[in-house]
Amino acid sequence: MADLKCIHEILAEGTFDRLMGIAEDEQLDFKRSPYQLAEDRQKMELAKDISALANAGGGLILIGIETRQDAERQLEEAVQIRFFRSSTSTQPAWATYWNPGSTLRFVA
Repeated sequence: MADLKCIHEILAEGTFDRLMGIAEDEQLDFKRSPYQLAEDRQKMELAKDISALANAGGGLILIGIETRQDAERQLEEAVQIRFFRSSTSTQPAWATYWNPGSTLRFVA
């Protein structure tokens, strides 16, 4: 299981290269690119991902992280930071954090 405190530190420090090799789990999900919320299918994908985090007691969705399948461990692990353009700036990764009893937050 990913150490979410460590992930928060990585995000706060901007040391995104430290994410490389970290595997997804029930509280950590990597997405290569932002959700395209103009599309119903993408809205459903976001709802599904947040629901999965809620069922796990909270967690993080990191957007801008490319993964590959680790065949030995049967897990997706981070292999590359993918910068993307938002409406305000170029962002290396965004985190969507949800914790039961709190509001949804976006962390740059």
